Amino acid sequence: MRTMSIIGIIWFSICFVLMMLMGGSEKWVASAGWGMFGILYAIPYAIAVLTQSSKIKNLSRTHAEELIKLHELKEKGVITEEEFEDKKSQYL
Repeated sequence: MRTMSIIGIIWFSICFVLMMLMGGSEKWVASAGWGMFGILYAIPYAIAVLTQSSKIKNLSRTHAEELIKLHELKEKGVITEEEFEDKKSQYL
């Protein structure tokens, strides 16, 4: 994600500068073309970020649920305090 962000900043900057340079003249088609190039990077990047963020949310939720279950097992005496701490350190 970090690499895609750096590439995106550079790519959008180049596209923006070229759009501004060509936008004031009769080269509005070229300006629109550079805008489209910027969009072509933005769409896959947005999809990648959405996919990554949903994976992180699901992973966090799963870990939280597992910790709750472990705590309940510890409270019922099914597992010891040491076992609970070992498993907890794996999830955190």
